[in-house]
Amino acid sequence: MPQLDWLDQPVRQLSSGFPEKMAIVDIETTGGSPKYHRVIEIAVLLVDNGVVIHRWQSFIHPGVCIPDKINLLTGITDSDVKPAPVFEQLTEELLNLFHDRVFVAHNARFDHGFLKAEFKRCGIQFKPRVLCSVKFSRHLYPQFKRHSLNHIIKRFGYRVNNRHRAMDDAEVIWRFFLTSSQIHEEEEIRSACNLIFKAPSLPAMIDAEVINSLPKSPGVYYFYDTAGKLLYIGKSVNIQDRVKSHFSQEYQRGRQFRLYSSVARIEYDLTPSDFGAQIRESQQIKQLHPEFNLRLKKSRYLYFYKIYENNAGYLQVRIERIDASLPDSSQHYGLFRSQKQAQTQLTKLADNFFLCYKLIGLEKSTKSKQACFRTQLKKCFGACCGTEEPKIYNERLSAALKSYQIMQWPWPDAILIKETSIEDKDFSRYHMINQWRYQGQITNEKDLEENGYQYVDKNIMNTNASTTGEIHRQDISDKLFDLDIYFILVRFLLKPSSKTIQGIKVYPLTPINRSDEFNEF
Repeated sequence: MPQLDWLDQPVRQLSSGFPEKMAIVDIETTGGSPKYHRVIEIAVLLVDNGVVIHRWQSFIHPGVCIPDKINLLTGITDSDVKPAPVFEQLTEELLNLFHDRVFVAHNARFDHGFLKAEFKRCGIQFKPRVLCSVKFSRHLYPQFKRHSLNHIIKRFGYRVNNRHRAMDDAEVIWRFFLTSSQIHEEEEIRSACNLIFKAPSLPAMIDAEVINSLPKSPGVYYFYDTAGKLLYIGKSVNIQDRVKSHFSQEYQRGRQFRLYSSVARIEYDLTPSDFGAQIRESQQIKQLHPEFNLRLKKSRYLYFYKIYENNAGYLQVRIERIDASLPDSSQHYGLFRSQKQAQTQLTKLADNFFLCYKLIGLEKSTKSKQACFRTQLKKCFGACCGTEEPKIYNERLSAALKSYQIMQWPWPDAILIKETSIEDKDFSRYHMINQWRYQGQITNEKDLEENGYQYVDKNIMNTNASTTGEIHRQDISDKLFDLDIYFILVRFLLKPSSKTIQGIKVYPLTPINRSDEFNEF
């Protein structure tokens, strides 16, 4: 995994792991055979760099009557399609829509197959690059058995006004991609897409049987060379598919080619969910230092934005250093591993929110009322020289930094996180967390007592829980604040959808009162 930086509010909501240019498509037809049936409705969402730039839809005259069962399913009638163009009249417009884009559909073989047949009747070959959202769902949500659009709608609680109508169904695919962008990391999504596009070509020293024996479950995997040297650590919600994706790209040179050529053995640790996999991967990389992972380091010091008001009433920003023990996180905006990293992000915020470089410390000036250089470029509205009112500027600065405020710990004290496998209810693990710090894995009530805590309500631990996949050492306790762990915890604990999908439950803990023990002496 890459070392995480501060989670800013991106303009795009869709993960960069998806193809840059997509056409999300859904069609309605007179039946199930491309050879004998025809398209009666088509909808297309054009996506560029994570943003829907155009929505297009049309009825299509099929040249035949719409069967009663199709009318009941879709609500589309003969009178709807009677004035519509025939497919041949739309070919040029459709080809322009699909040009240089990945064709995305749910059960893409159906939609692509029908459109391919329609184009063929017009003497046109239709051979786009295809991404099936059913296969995508299977790769990223292997804990679920069913991946139809109906099951996805129910699973994520989507509201759909007109199910089995082309535009509404295409919108569901788009919303599913947005939801997946919140739940899964960019690399996880990219690897799933790459695997759908291309079959893997295995390294010389790895047999297909080895790959096929890997579990399609969450966990952490380890690549070794012939001498037993640890090369790489990764994590996935689907270990087998993720490992295959490493070998689905053609590496001709460089670092990835050296990794590809060196892998001789693969091991793995299973975890009940992606939560445990992300925690373990982050800790193991820092502990074991694999050759081909980007170096993850625990930072002794972190940098944050300190906000204060000057004599004129304007809020100013100063970058300050803090010890990683983080005594009072609620007062900090942003946490960064270096001053340069903090300055880079502050520059982006200034550009997006028209902030004054002088007031955020990016431009020095000896004259307090002198306008900054950006006022000439119309990128500062004059807070530096008193032209813009303090109230207006301060509101804009607050909006810019809102998503950067460190989340306050929402529980009175420590918590116990129970993660349970969706596939195997007996496979659970327990993690103790306090003030965003990972305190360690808890295996029984004695472990909890040794950490000075007890349950608020009752013993909820299943001491018979399976610990499948214990190959490497346990997750380690870390009393210091770890920025990577913080981001993981925020992602999983503060988003209800993530907790539900990952099978996570949170139990508050309370300190053990030791006073009775001391009274005996």
